[in-house]
Amino acid sequence: MWDGATSSAGPKCGRYARMPRLLSARITASVEESLQRLRTDYIDLFQAHDVEFANVEQSITRRFPAMRKLQEPGKVRYVGVTGYPLKTLGGFKKLCR
Repeated sequence: MWDGATSSAGPKCGRYARMPRLLSARITASVEESLQRLRTDYIDLFQAHDVEFANVEQSITRRFPAMRKLQEPGKVRYVGVTGYPLKTLGGFKKLCR
């Protein structure tokens, strides 16, 4: 297995044509697929991308918690989200405490 000593893995999940809705199951599947492709045990940084057009409340209450849940078994070290204005990111900040 890759030991992560020289580089980092940082895949993302997002809304794609084949899966336009970013559901909890899709988030988990994205991580599992990335782990297999990268031949590693964990992902350093996992980001939700292209979510600015999605429902913000769902992102805060469903998507981000699903991503955080992947930290518990150690599959993901850090999670992030892109595409939102700073004011909106405050809702995500509350979940990080």
